[in-house]
Amino acid sequence: MLTSNHDQNLSHPTLAAGPDSAAAVNVDTTLTMDPAPLTKSQLHALFNILTHAETYSEIEAFKHPDAVHHYGYPFAPPPAGGSDDGKTPDADVTSPLLQTLLVKLVLPIPGIRDLPPDFWNVRVQGILAKLAEEDLSESYDKGAIGTRKTLATGASALIEMFARGCLGGYPKDEAVNHMNGNGNGEKKGKSLEDSWEEFIQGLVHGELIDELQQWLTRTEDLEGYSELVEAAADYAIINLASLLHHVFAVTPEGQYVLKLFQNSHRLIPYGMIRQTLKLGNAATMLNSLVKLLLTKLSLASLSNWAGLTSKVDEGMNLLQRIISGVMYWDSSEFKKTTDKIEKSKAAPSSKHLKALKKHAQGSKEKRLQVREYSIKNSRSIVMSILDNTNPELSATLTETQHHECRQYYAAHLSMRDRDVIVNTLCKQTPDLLTQAIRDVVAVYEPMIRDVHNNIDLAQHLDATKAFIEDLLAVSSSKKASGEGGNGPTYMLPTVEEYVELLHRHKGSVYRWLHHVCSKCPEVRDMVVEWALGVAKAFQSEGSPGTREGVPLRQRVEGLFAALPKDQQDAIRPILEQHSEYLDSVHNISKSRVQTIFDNAESSTCSGPGMYLSSWQSLLNESLISPDFKGNPRKGRDVIGRITPGKPSSTGETTWDGDVDIAEAMKEIELEETLRPDGKVVVDALGSQFHDLLREVAKGVASDACKEKASNGH
Repeated sequence: MLTSNHDQNLSHPTLAAGPDSAAAVNVDTTLTMDPAPLTKSQLHALFNILTHAETYSEIEAFKHPDAVHHYGYPFAPPPAGGSDDGKTPDADVTSPLLQTLLVKLVLPIPGIRDLPPDFWNVRVQGILAKLAEEDLSESYDKGAIGTRKTLATGASALIEMFARGCLGGYPKDEAVNHMNGNGNGEKKGKSLEDSWEEFIQGLVHGELIDELQQWLTRTEDLEGYSELVEAAADYAIINLASLLHHVFAVTPEGQYVLKLFQNSHRLIPYGMIRQTLKLGNAATMLNSLVKLLLTKLSLASLSNWAGLTSKVDEGMNLLQRIISGVMYWDSSEFKKTTDKIEKSKAAPSSKHLKALKKHAQGSKEKRLQVREYSIKNSRSIVMSILDNTNPELSATLTETQHHECRQYYAAHLSMRDRDVIVNTLCKQTPDLLTQAIRDVVAVYEPMIRDVHNNIDLAQHLDATKAFIEDLLAVSSSKKASGEGGNGPTYMLPTVEEYVELLHRHKGSVYRWLHHVCSKCPEVRDMVVEWALGVAKAFQSEGSPGTREGVPLRQRVEGLFAALPKDQQDAIRPILEQHSEYLDSVHNISKSRVQTIFDNAESSTCSGPGMYLSSWQSLLNESLISPDFKGNPRKGRDVIGRITPGKPSSTGETTWDGDVDIAEAMKEIELEETLRPDGKVVVDALGSQFHDLLREVAKGVASDACKEKASNGH
């Protein structure tokens, strides 16, 4: 029963005793009153911290086979769980956030929604499980941030943004009116980011998806629809340019990734593919293209086809030869590193090198055991390996020799990784990769026929090739004019160069969208239907995180409220600091977008995008093997190093692993110093948040299974 403050005061014995007891009352009520609820900014910060930690935790877990086997729908649960058909939601899923995004955003995509269950629970699951079982190397062992770590953390930073929008809902802003009555958005006086927010409001809560597809049916001038769409396109281009710049120019692995991309591009037979696409009959074209890319020509494939042999390695098709060719080229570069060290006069003894090589090629269990020993004793991975082999070897090692040993071990790990990738994707029996591609071609065949009959695909292939070649040219480091220093000076591309690149080729994308919308109405309508479904998933009421009418953010706030008061008091200041950090990074990003847009002649070393600081924080916190003296290290301590044998920012092979990216990293590092440590928050609520997401994922997977069953799949 509620009572008025006046009634409560009269009934309180201390107040009735007189005014002298007022101080005692204040102390008593302060001690007994409930903690204040979280403010809007604090709740936003809490949700940001938890999704940041959860997303990367789930991605990192894929290096363990259990994470693959317990992923849940659409993968098959382990047989011991009772069901192995991939149709029953697993209550103990290990990746609920990723599973929810996959089921809500990816599986409904036209074509993908029609893939057979075996595509997921045999092909994809089999490939991922095989890679996890083979124990690909860690950045910890190599003493530098590797390519997979760089790409995994970058993917995590992007995925967590989609996760917050999808699970938490994108609130409707009633003040936003993306149209002013005649289809022209008001751009005057607005920043690009304000226009982007208004554009997203129109996509998620308005009718902008339908309006844009109607416009694209009539013309390829997408930006001519309204000033708002033009501003949104500029904003998207600047942010995409920032991402490309960060991948290829800022990260130490950028030039190495570029080299892989370049070698893959050279091996793709564009001429043969173009001639195939020019064939008039769609069925003949598709059949020829599949044969070109996927047919295996060997005696083993013929004997298997004839039934004379079974499960014999059939060799590789063209696609697999491209993959293996790139990987083997890569391995040859690392082999040069090991050969150079073995021939060096300052190299360690053959016993040292033999022990490291044997360990790199040894069992997974042994590598895990030595890694745990290294972490526990704060001893470098090289010393730990030698300790395990023969303690006398580590006792006689000098610091210079230790440096050589680390490079030698890292190079052997890199060669082993590439052998594992080739064996898994190109030599595995049964050939899961080829089967998966055939599954995809089969479900997309009707759409491919429709598009081929109405659109000149060769024209768009030429446009794609031109963009890739332009991207490679822009991304390659260039020797600067003038002399000085200890050697040649190289210039990395700026964000503005990538902005210009995307502006040069955006017309090709708009033209493709126009052709599909105007000439392939069935394909267009399926894509629009999917896009509307995605928009609904980002609405607060349609968000998968909203279960039984209760939004996920509200339940997260409930988790915080259930904590003891002392834990709440410890967490609140961190949430305040994190909220200030988010505001600061947001303002920096907003300013950079506007600066690049207003001044195309500027040369920006670090582009906009709040995800960049999130990405960098994950890299900085990555555990790295201690140095020779046993000093513990993290990613921030080796941010300018790459694995020996990889090309540096100069485009040349680096033997000692040093890369100078100080200028490019300066602004991002400044942002990173502002980020407060959220470990206390994750320790207190991370496990409960994971359980909450499991409930969400279970409901989403159950709904998807029911819908698939009702549609007759």
